[in-house]
Amino acid sequence: GSGALFAGTSTLGNTTKHNKLTVSGVTWNGYIFGGYTQGAGDATHNEVVLKNGAIANSNVYGGWSANGNATHNTITLSGTTVGNTIYHYGGSSLNPSADVTTGNLLKVTTKDNHIYGIANFEKMQFDLNSGIASGDTMLQSGVGQTFDWGKISVTGAADWAAANGSGSKRITLYTDGSLTLNNYNVTGTVSGNYEYGLNSNATGTGTVSASKLYFDVNQF
Repeated sequence: GSGALFAGTSTLGNTTKHNKLTVSGVTWNGYIFGGYTQGAGDATHNEVVLKNGAIANSNVYGGWSANGNATHNTITLSGTTVGNTIYHYGGSSLNPSADVTTGNLLKVTTKDNHIYGIANFEKMQFDLNSGIASGDTMLQSGVGQTFDWGKISVTGAADWAAANGSGSKRITLYTDGSLTLNNYNVTGTVSGNYEYGLNSNATGTGTVSASKLYFDVNQF
């Protein structure tokens, strides 16, 4: 298909109220928006889900506004591949002074997601489940961005660790395009007989550059 897709739009007011657009198992050649605000309003609390081999051949926006802010939007990747030069934006606006980052979330729920680049996300979240095994890679992105280390998270970690047997396990959460990580400081979490946590291929602490994010599990 082609042409613009959006879950919600407004010509005069805000595009909000948790509009959600799911693109599943198809190739789409037009822009994809969770929320599309054409006037002075904001685009907030919208979501785009790309799943089951969906291919986006134009940019994807959690929220977009002509003049207002684009915040608290989500893009969820559940099995997707995109063409070259295609970006995934948490938020975007034609107003250069607008807030297009606050609360915007990039969520990854499966392995083997391949995209060109990410921009304007405040948070990145990886959801572990039975479809993800040690040695898998969840997200490859050719172009990264800046994150605060405390804004990158993994859900389901304790249950996943306990359900996947003994020994050491590693998942590559993110690979390829360089990420600037502020306030970088690796710490582990202990649950029962397991220690687990996030880390990267960066060295040092504070502001660092990393091209890989890992989730490691070790059993006592």
